[in-house]
Amino acid sequence: MKGRYIKRPSGLTRMLFTGCVLITSYGAKADVSCGDVITTAEVLTEDLSCSSAFDLALTVVGPGGYLDLNGFTIECDFDVDGVFLDGTGAVVTGGALSNGKVQGCGFGVEAIGNGAHTVTGIAFEGNAVLCQTIIHCLTR
Repeated sequence: MKGRYIKRPSGLTRMLFTGCVLITSYGAKADVSCGDVITTAEVLTEDLSCSSAFDLALTVVGPGGYLDLNGFTIECDFDVDGVFLDGTGAVVTGGALSNGKVQGCGFGVEAIGNGAHTVTGIAFEGNAVLCQTIIHCLTR
């Protein structure tokens, strides 16, 4: 009856294996870079500095596009526009503490598309235009 016995891994072995899988899948997630088009939920993990090599720092496309600045800063060299919202219901937020910042950009945030976008908890500093859109931009 040797063939019928299957040794199950201990709780610790299962926990370690699960932890490895989670770490591996988390580590595979790409960072947000200048010029990216965001169509899913993304969170900044560091400040982003975008040069004139890009027309737009980032584009967030709704309905699935969601950008959490996580308290970090998107900085442009004045020829670059900051965050461009397109589609329907794109979201950009400063983070849990509402302390994300967009600075030094032509437009801080610009929204077009079908609307219903959300812009909240973002500080704007040194942009030519803070927020241009047909929606109301909530800034601190």
